[in-house]
Amino acid sequence: MNPLLLPATRIEYRYRALFLVASQPVLAWLMTRFGGVEGNWIAPRIATEWAIAGSVLGVLGVWIRIQAASYLSSTKIAQPDAMTDEIVQTGPFGSVRNPLYLGSLLLFTGFAMTLGWQAASLYFLFHLIRYQRVVMREEELLKSEWGRRYDAYCQAVPRWFPRNMFALFSGSRWTGEAILGNCPFIGLAAGIIGGIWTGDLMPVLAGETLGFVIAGVFFMSRAASPDARAATVDSAAESPDLAVKS
Repeated sequence: MNPLLLPATRIEYRYRALFLVASQPVLAWLMTRFGGVEGNWIAPRIATEWAIAGSVLGVLGVWIRIQAASYLSSTKIAQPDAMTDEIVQTGPFGSVRNPLYLGSLLLFTGFAMTLGWQAASLYFLFHLIRYQRVVMREEELLKSEWGRRYDAYCQAVPRWFPRNMFALFSGSRWTGEAILGNCPFIGLAAGIIGGIWTGDLMPVLAGETLGFVIAGVFFMSRAASPDARAATVDSAAESPDLAVKS
């Protein structure tokens, strides 16, 4: 059966962030081993023109993620099975049902773009299938919770292709929670841009590592506060991209 028509398994869904992060060194290894990319898999050499193209996609992806997370503000709980009490049908979530995942898809395709169009094409296809399956699992949850209301939302708002591009990049001020929660993604985008000057992907390793450290400290500090559950937005572990407020 077509994998695009099946929702993610429980393990696939629970460890979706791990699959996302682990796919980076795997792709780098494959391209240095079989794809003709020079250097080692930790810091493969990249061409300036591909790094520039990847940077553009990376910045767009991060912008969409932060904008969507900021729009939800501090009402989105970063947990795998977040309970919901209101469907968000405006802002980025009124343009496309999965703006956070869309932003991640653009960002990580930008990373792959630095290794050439072949890598970008394969990487995009792999993660598109993966996200499609993840989203189908989340939609099952939401349909069981909301019924016809969520069906109406799905009919009105596309899953992946935005009906209003402007809404993806505007509509609310960026919040500190959204920025700090997305630090690993910001670090990745910054690393891709840094690769334009260094000619390799070593800045990506440094940027993502720093981003995870900052986000980790942020989330641990939030977890220590009494109202942590009501104040955490998104997560470095890529929380569910549900069009809801928690």
